[in-house]
Amino acid sequence: MADTLNVRAISGDLVLALTAEELQAWASAQGLKGVTVLMLKQRLQGICGLSRFRQRILARSAVLHDVIHVQAPGELQLARLPFAEASKQEIAALLLACHEEDFDLVDEILHRPQNPDLSNDRGLTALVAATEVGNADIATLLLEANADKNLADSFGATALSVACEGRFTQVANVLIEARADVNKAKLQGEAPLLTACRTGVQAIVEMLLRARANLNQVNDNGESPLYHAAKQGQWGCARILLEAGAQTDLCSCNGKHSGGTPLFIASSIGSLQIVDLLLRFRADTEKATDAGSTPLGVAFDINRLDVVKLLLGAGAGKKMSRPASIVLDFAARVRPKDRLLCAAARAGDLEVASLLLEAHAEIDTFDPRVEEGPLSEACAFGCLDMARMLVEAGADVNGRAEVSGLFYACQYGHLEVAQLLLEVRADVHQCTLAGIYPLMVACGGGHMEVVQLLLEASAQIFEVANHGESALSEASRHGHVDLVRLLLERGAWAANSLADPLMGPDQLESPLTAAAGWGHVEVLRLLLEARAEVNHVHEDGATALREAATYGHVLTTQLLLEAGADANALEPGRWDSDPPLVAASGYGHLEVVRLLLAARAEVGRSVGGSALAQAACFGHLDVVRELVWAGA
Repeated sequence: MADTLNVRAISGDLVLALTAEELQAWASAQGLKGVTVLMLKQRLQGICGLSRFRQRILARSAVLHDVIHVQAPGELQLARLPFAEASKQEIAALLLACHEEDFDLVDEILHRPQNPDLSNDRGLTALVAATEVGNADIATLLLEANADKNLADSFGATALSVACEGRFTQVANVLIEARADVNKAKLQGEAPLLTACRTGVQAIVEMLLRARANLNQVNDNGESPLYHAAKQGQWGCARILLEAGAQTDLCSCNGKHSGGTPLFIASSIGSLQIVDLLLRFRADTEKATDAGSTPLGVAFDINRLDVVKLLLGAGAGKKMSRPASIVLDFAARVRPKDRLLCAAARAGDLEVASLLLEAHAEIDTFDPRVEEGPLSEACAFGCLDMARMLVEAGADVNGRAEVSGLFYACQYGHLEVAQLLLEVRADVHQCTLAGIYPLMVACGGGHMEVVQLLLEASAQIFEVANHGESALSEASRHGHVDLVRLLLERGAWAANSLADPLMGPDQLESPLTAAAGWGHVEVLRLLLEARAEVNHVHEDGATALREAATYGHVLTTQLLLEAGADANALEPGRWDSDPPLVAASGYGHLEVVRLLLAARAEVGRSVGGSALAQAACFGHLDVVRELVWAGA
């Protein structure tokens, strides 16, 4: 036709034909005076599938600029361009332009034309980069360049997932309108709706639901969007999901609260509003976790009486053998943030504890302030019946609290409690973070029967704590003669050294030094009879004689000197320790000074000051006189 604008491919095939009337109507609909080359390219994109960035419109072999108006009649050619090859630096340049929100530079790079889906080493594409900074205009530009809206980075995150994570409502709207996959999940199975519920953006949640996102799609842990809305206390998101028909009782399948429902997780954080909302949508109040804990039990456990009363009003706890008011009365008497089962175990209140267990309180929960669980509390206070109840109810005797129930029972000498725990296979080798074992604290406390019980249960006397403590050093330090004798008979010296059975490596604390520091003469005699190394030097420079001299133990000093202790012992090359005479002089222990001088201690030997200087400095005139007479 004579009044037609024809657009032909380079091959000559007709791609688009528009009459003058059609061009005028198109321009009028857009409120424009005429149709531009840019408008023509956008229309051709729907026909040939190529974005405007890969099109060139030619008239008589000349490339027309986007702002030029086209008219009929006329003949134009459409050149379809392949993507230009892009180096790593050019890919990085596009990503940087997106991050820096440089719209003009992004447009310029796309016109090379550069493939917008090229990514860097971690799978980051331009669309994801633009989304990370929440720039809707650049995201729209990239989508116009046919960027893949569902392409994920190396973590499985799509642009829509990133928009939900960053709470970028406008970008999310652009992507959803471009028909991004609203159900495509990240590597951990987290779909955009779950992310939006976790971050609490109600507008994005509503957009996703209008785009028919699966409102019950769970992640790899079995957690639904409603579960995460409840977990994060996002009441508005939870309401939107429930009104849209979300299932109230989908359970998680992994982690600490495996088997937990949204009602359980809301109860566990004390979220009264969300608990009330879920109950109005008839959430199951009795559904328990895999560990057996119910919403009522966990609300009791964290002492949230407002949540407890709400759950009781909805029919929870009907199977309890006695009124729940018993627990409520007990809860009113404890500190507001106390874990109720821990408090009941500490108080030895069997009735309250049994009711809490009937309500499926978490039996292995622990008080985060002291990091102790109910069983540890019962064992620490020697509540045998309470410990037995908890064990029979399935408490983990080797649970996740730092200090085990067996440790406490041994520390405080609760023999029957320790027997109970060992009968159910409590681990005698479980230690604290400091490396302290039950046998060590039992020895330190002088609990002979408990020590014998542990040894019968194969507790190892050669175990050593982080700072060198051993069962023998603890017994020696506290002067428990019978225990020292027992441990020596059991071969306890093997705990101190593989090279020398009587000394111990430098990082270990010598039992002889421990006993000497506290002046336990009878213990010293036992150790010396066992041929302990009397001049063993600890890593801090301490010797048994220096400890005895420092604390003024006359009999101990005399015993050590008679056993051959070196009155001038000082580890070669050390700058931070003094010989026994200097230590005794500084503290004014006259009788010890006399013993050391009689043993030919050198009055002039020192590191940080002579014996005479130390005695004079602290005003010990009798010691000064003794040292002067000795030739100082």
